[in-house]
Amino acid sequence: MHATEWARTFATIKKLIPMWSIPHCIKTKQLNSYTLETLTGLPLARIYNSRRLRAFTPHAGTELAMAELVCMETVEEEEAEDMDVDLVKV
Repeated sequence: MHATEWARTFATIKKLIPMWSIPHCIKTKQLNSYTLETLTGLPLARIYNSRRLRAFTPHAGTELAMAELVCMETVEEEEAEDMDVDLVKV
């Protein structure tokens, strides 16, 4: 998430603070807004607009790359289960 509160200021602190937060996983999508969760699965309380979010690509071999693989596998498994349930209902 982008720290927009510091984007249009001349304060010296702007040079020292990170402008982007740590990576999060998207939990649900509502038009152009998203609810997020931490990499450990804890949901965040707010809804975030897509203008404040950017795709994150971790470096290969890092802990974040491994966490992303686990997250993507979980999402793919859930989607496959949803498709299996839809096929059974038809």
